[in-house]
Amino acid sequence: MTASPVRIALVHIQQLRDGSWIGNAAWAGRTLTDGGADADVVVRRLAVRLVALPGAGRPDRVKLVRIVQGQREEEEHDPDSLV
Repeated sequence: MTASPVRIALVHIQQLRDGSWIGNAAWAGRTLTDGGADADVVVRRLAVRLVALPGAGRPDRVKLVRIVQGQREEEEHDPDSLV
């Protein structure tokens, strides 16, 4: 018996020079973009839209890449923990 591969979506956010945030989410061949003043709000909005994509199915995990002042941080999350 073989295990099914884990389906991982990607959410990438980056802090801009003015302190605001821009983010992208990639899943099932689609890319979503959002931005705003608060990183957590941007991540939450992207995650909500990501798991609701019609016909794409739900990812098993979400890899969150956050770039703050040039420093890269990566974490994996359950999709429900981001919404």
